[in-house]
Amino acid sequence: MRVRRHVDFPREAGVTVLLGEGGFAPHKPKQGNFGTYLWQAVLDALPA
Repeated sequence: MRVRRHVDFPREAGVTVLLGEGGFAPHKPKQGNFGTYLWQAVLDALPA
């Protein structure tokens, strides 16, 4: 699975990837709700 590799590779290098369980769950194009994006999780993932 190509997408999986593109997520796993940065994670293995220590990068926080907010995709999947506990992060952003992709939706069908033009079906999302911008207001439900996990902005706090993004801010929490930033280095202090």
